[in-house]
Amino acid sequence: MSRSNRRRFIQRALVSGAALSAKTRSTEATFARTLSPALLHALAEAVLPSQTLGKAGTRQVVEGFTTWLGRYQPVTELNHGYFTGDIRYSPEHPGPRWTAQLEALDLESRKRFAESFVDLDEERRRDLVATQIQDDRLERLPRAASARHVAVGLLAYFYALPETTDLAYRARISKHHCRPLGRAPDPPEPLEESPGAGRG
Repeated sequence: MSRSNRRRFIQRALVSGAALSAKTRSTEATFARTLSPALLHALAEAVLPSQTLGKAGTRQVVEGFTTWLGRYQPVTELNHGYFTGDIRYSPEHPGPRWTAQLEALDLESRKRFAESFVDLDEERRRDLVATQIQDDRLERLPRAASARHVAVGLLAYFYALPETTDLAYRARISKHHCRPLGRAPDPPEPLEESPGAGRG
């Protein structure tokens, strides 16, 4: 292959790669956008500790979950432990499945109660969700992307957040962040207020 041919080949490969990357990002963003914000927020109010989080805190979790879903990279190589050659990959994109499940919750709500899932009280929303996941054997929360149902995925995302650890212990533990060595013996500072609690 001549030098000019090699140059054209590399240029085409770079252009094709950029186009594929842009298409992948567009597809992933579409998966996130197709989750109905109203249905997802109604689900969050039913399954998250919304009274503790408050309206603003619940909304913040939903927005973070949607952003995470839009950036999720399916079937990518995962980190593996030492002394093993096994290579594992992340699951397929859960967006299409979760979108269908939110729509199914709304459809069942309309058939059973003649109301949208959004308009139900939280107790009836929880009952509908419990029916949807009653056959799942959940000994512990999976990774968010591995969750079969969107309600479990939302819970798994929430409980993996560093802020949730702080909220549970009412202290600024700041998981995933290292404190200066000089402060290592000191206990974490207490939280003054739950994030979003009591805010509209």
